[in-house]
Amino acid sequence: MMLIAGLTLGLGLLAVFLAIVYRIVTLEDNPPAVAVGAGPVAVDLDGLGLPAGAEVVSTALDGNRLAVTFKAGGEFLLLVLDARDMSVISRARIPAP
Repeated sequence: MMLIAGLTLGLGLLAVFLAIVYRIVTLEDNPPAVAVGAGPVAVDLDGLGLPAGAEVVSTALDGNRLAVTFKAGGEFLLLVLDARDMSVISRARIPAP
């Protein structure tokens, strides 16, 4: 019974090892293709509704959403943008502590 368990474990480990080697051997060096027409997207800063003198404090990217935090006067402005077309998804005003 112990022999069967040992052989099963050995075959399982061998299968995992061979799968890893197969993935490494068939790995392509080509980067993923860029969609046709994809390029830099222009951002209309006036269309974002920011007050004059607003400064970027931080940015964060998650999938197709870009969060940008601005500091203007005594408050922070958080804008969540769609990274594909830079349209505003949501905005929040956060008073400074």
